[in-house]
Amino acid sequence: MLRTKAGIDDARHRLDDVLRKSKAEWYKPIQVAELLNRLRTGQAPAVNVYDLDSYRNLSKQWRNDVCIRLFGKTSTSSQRYQDDIWQALQPPVLATLDDQNRPDGRVESYIYRRYAASQESLVTALNYVLEPGERSFSLKELFDRFASNTSTRKSQDRLLECVVTCLFSSVLQVANASVTVDLAPSATLPGEVRDLAVRLVGYSGGTSAMNSDAKVMRGVATNSADGGIDAFTNYGLIIQVKNTQLKPAQVRKIVSELAPSRVVVVCGGISGRFNGEPLPENLVACVTKQELSNCFASFAVLGGEAYRVLLESLRFELKKEFPVALELPKLLLERSYIDPGSVEWS
Repeated sequence: MLRTKAGIDDARHRLDDVLRKSKAEWYKPIQVAELLNRLRTGQAPAVNVYDLDSYRNLSKQWRNDVCIRLFGKTSTSSQRYQDDIWQALQPPVLATLDDQNRPDGRVESYIYRRYAASQESLVTALNYVLEPGERSFSLKELFDRFASNTSTRKSQDRLLECVVTCLFSSVLQVANASVTVDLAPSATLPGEVRDLAVRLVGYSGGTSAMNSDAKVMRGVATNSADGGIDAFTNYGLIIQVKNTQLKPAQVRKIVSELAPSRVVVVCGGISGRFNGEPLPENLVACVTKQELSNCFASFAVLGGEAYRVLLESLRFELKKEFPVALELPKLLLERSYIDPGSVEWS
């Protein structure tokens, strides 16, 4: 079998095309970079760039190791879609990229530095709250920073969910809100049924009720195609978060789809009026981003332990939601990708 190699310009053009088409998480480029890294550092002795089967699955494992660190997740796309990368970068192209990368890691560095450049606005916006210190922080300013740039605008929903979770939790905490669940003493139930009811309620030995602090929790991952829950409480509220201006009809639709559950809708604002029409019975409240900003500002005026805990809670949620903001700079440093004298691919 003739083992040809692509020209350097052609290889770079094809790689650049892959980078240009990549979405928020660069799963495919990272897969290429990690394969090149393992080849360069001698961690892939069984890999032959002309034999796709020798690296098809291994490169996914290496990619996943990095993606768990950077994003807290891995690709959920179909295997066929994930393997498309090797149609774009076929063996002759990969062989040239490997040759170019082996002396100093310039190609893998190029990939990661291009990705870092694409994430610069996100990292800068997050550093506004992640950097230590409590003075002069404004939630409205954080919202504005995410809204002002194309690369961060698509992450506004995730930011808003983080804010809602920690701010609502802090409001319940300072209000000393609690939840009590009990069984009616007069309820006559068969023994096995009552035993199971007691276990479901969560009684501990000798008590007549289950007591707990009121809490807010993030829901499962959602997307535009499903009806997932953004957040919920341990006392029966569902919280739906929409980072857009909503019309009254849209609010009604959101709430009606979750009936009979009681619902709080958090949104960018309400466009128009309800015009005296009756609200859905299960709509508890509509809360706007401006109200969230005002509430956060009130915590800042309150100061003390409550405000410190709120800020720390927000930082914790953002670090969990956007680990790339902290981990990508570390990765660049660990691998010396930030040394401009040795990692440019020219």
